[in-house]
Amino acid sequence: MGFGTPTVELEGNYSTWTLYDTFQDNDASNAGLRQEAIFNGKETTISLLDIYSYMIKTYTITTKTLSSGLVSDMNYFDGDSYLINEKKVSVQQTYLVVMGVTTTFPNFSKIYIVKGGALVQTLTNSDLGIAANSIRNVAISPSGKYIIVSGYIVALAAMGWVVLVGS
Repeated sequence: MGFGTPTVELEGNYSTWTLYDTFQDNDASNAGLRQEAIFNGKETTISLLDIYSYMIKTYTITTKTLSSGLVSDMNYFDGDSYLINEKKVSVQQTYLVVMGVTTTFPNFSKIYIVKGGALVQTLTNSDLGIAANSIRNVAISPSGKYIIVSGYIVALAAMGWVVLVGS
């Protein structure tokens, strides 16, 4: 009996993403590509950043809670937020999430979810509960299980985030 290297599953096997949570973020700017979301490696928290307010907050996935913000005068963005592409792919690049433009940049109205090079799901702004042409940015967790989308949430009449979970 041999003891080999344990197998670690880095990514899940997801084909559909559905609504997990929607919440308001009073510090998120209503401007395209001004928010960023970064998942921790264990996929228990998401750091939320806004380029205009310089606000950093933490969203805890299991409790669906948002921390109060930390204000800083440092610039933690390396250029425009849409250039930080590593937040758009899963750890082994099996999953990719991108925004689609139906009018003019930066008015995003849908997201595309790609798995293994094939389009598996398209969600429009109305599917997400986000106002027309008001999707602002997206990010995906390391395993591909969670996707987060910023935008103007219709039901809240405010800026916020939509969290999706894969199955």
